[in-house]
Amino acid sequence: MKIVAILDPSVGTENLGDAIIYDAVREEIDRLFADPLVIRVSTHEYMWRESRRLLNKASHVFLGGSNLLQPRMEWNTQWKLSPFDLLHRIDAICLGCGWKYYGRNPTRYTKALYARALSGRYLHSVRDAMTQAQLQKAGVANAINTGCVTMWGLSPDHCAGIARHKAATVITSVTAYNADPDNDRFMMQTLFAQYDQVWLLVQQPEDLAYAQALAPGSFGRVVQSLRRFDELLAAPCDYVGTRLHGGIRALQKQRRSLIVGIDNRAIEIARDTNLPTIHRKDLAGTLADTIAATRPIEVQLPTDAIGRWRGQFAAI
Repeated sequence: MKIVAILDPSVGTENLGDAIIYDAVREEIDRLFADPLVIRVSTHEYMWRESRRLLNKASHVFLGGSNLLQPRMEWNTQWKLSPFDLLHRIDAICLGCGWKYYGRNPTRYTKALYARALSGRYLHSVRDAMTQAQLQKAGVANAINTGCVTMWGLSPDHCAGIARHKAATVITSVTAYNADPDNDRFMMQTLFAQYDQVWLLVQQPEDLAYAQALAPGSFGRVVQSLRRFDELLAAPCDYVGTRLHGGIRALQKQRRSLIVGIDNRAIEIARDTNLPTIHRKDLAGTLADTIAATRPIEVQLPTDAIGRWRGQFAAI
């Protein structure tokens, strides 16, 4: 029996984006291993005896994407490791993981923790060049830039099937924990002017109240489950919003997408892959024209790196 463990950010979270990441991680695990028994351990809780017992049963432990890496692991709330983890090897293999902050160098504690927590045998898949560079600073030299695992299916043939023209309906999103009321309000006003119907994707609970404050009385159409989001994406529509993985999900379903970049995640991924992204600070000058323009989606995947990462499991 093949037993595989996933250190999973979608367990114990309210963020719908983590469920989108998990779908892609699980699809990749199923691709690599024939009918594996999968153990899921949350990254949002510290690991104690039972978690370690489960991980010890696995032949491979994967760190399942998301923004889990950062320079000060003593303060990390997304992948909760403690000083006790310096005493135990986890040997986790990164699968599409990202670095959380710009401009900060890894601490000595972070370097020591990664030396114990991350595999030294396998190549790590990271989502952008910045994450790869930061891991190298942290002493992890065996990382390669594969792009986000959620994007691995966005081949040229897949993207060729995405509409080039504006739809009548748009699904939007905001990010309450990273608010910019002036620019976010401008985005909303532009979308209501450009589209016949505007739906709001609520990726975290606080997003709804924030959106309603930006556009009082405007949001009668709200989607807050992945199942319902996929149902909406089954019909012609666009996506324009600040939630990165909402936009990637739309691309997965071959819907025209424009991600409004608010932090290093979308911006760094776009720099490497041509993911359709516009910086939030640039909305006033370009958003309406970008929506109206006829434009192909031409994602450029690092296929050689993805193949190298997959290839190390080929003999298993």
